[in-house]
Formats: sequence, structure tokens, C-alpha cells
Amino acid sequence: MSEHNLPIDISLLESATEGDKDLQKEVLDLFVSQLPQYLDAIQRHEGEALKAAAHRLRGAALSIGATPIALMASSLEQGTYVGTKADAVSLLKTELKRLKASVLVL
Repeated sequence: MSEHNLPIDISLLESATEGDKDLQKEVLDLFVSQLPQYLDAIQRHEGEALKAAAHRLRGAALSIGATPIALMASSLEQGTYVGTKADAVSLLKTELKRLKASVLVL
């Protein structure tokens, strides 16, 4: 997978970790390990609880340079997604799977 096709901005991650590859792996592994909690909270909640869960995911995604995921989480937080919440969550799950697959090859 080329760097241009990754769901993560590698240059941002490298900058945030000062190029430390071990730290990058640790940060990415931590993010991936927390994904089930983020998704569960987003799927179970509505209203303010949904906004809070989506906000946490957005912040975590931005911290690793996962802008597409951050934008999707932001749309859930703001309620600006297209279609139903289930549609938005389905798209988010697809992007999260793509991210997980890319983390394995980094």
C-alpha cells in the first residue's frame, strides 16, 4: 500500500513522534485497541452521549493523522452525516477496517 493510499498522514504521525518508529507503532496499536470501545459507544448512544463518543474518536484520529476517520466522526458528532446513523456508522467501520489493515503493513 503506497503512502498516498494510507488512511493515515504518515508525515503528521512522524512529526508527532519525532520519527520514533517504536513510538509510532505503540501509538497506532493503542488507537486500534481502543476502536471497539469507540464504535460500541457510537452505536449504542444518541444525543449528547453520541456526540461525546464521536468527539473522542475524532480527537484520537486527528492525533495519529487519520483525517478521513476524524471527518466521519465529526459528521456523527455534528449530526451532519448523509443518510441514517446506521449508514454513517457502516462507512466509519469500513474506513476503520482499512486503517487497521494499513497499520499491519506499516
